[in-house]
Amino acid sequence: MKLMKPRSIALVDDDSAFAEEMRKTLAGVFAAAEEKYELTIYPDAEAFWRGYDAFRPDIVFFDIQLPGESGIDAAKKLYRVDKRPVIVFITSSPDFAVQGYGVNALGYLVKPLTERALASLLDAGQIRDAIPISMWHRF
Repeated sequence: MKLMKPRSIALVDDDSAFAEEMRKTLAGVFAAAEEKYELTIYPDAEAFWRGYDAFRPDIVFFDIQLPGESGIDAAKKLYRVDKRPVIVFITSSPDFAVQGYGVNALGYLVKPLTERALASLLDAGQIRDAIPISMWHRF
């Protein structure tokens, strides 16, 4: 099944090495499914909010520990203004997992991220409206 509109994904993370790793992982997953997507990477929540109205992503990956506004606070704000995007938290510390589910986040991934962990998340039922059917069982 081919999508008419590419999926829009935002990654909000101040770790540029991880952002590049995530870009490659997503590229592999979407290429294997022969689906299109748009990825925009933001180094912090402030940059995300500046670009939000123009981009309006379907899926947002927030790092929890960001400079300035935290990923959890940004996700709470996003959930108040737009409940449509799927929210996923990514961080190097599992200590914040419980707080992340307070904004109806789909999941919480701990760095370093593996393709298997991302694939499992993409296979979760709640994300199926935002992710093409052909990707549900990628791995």
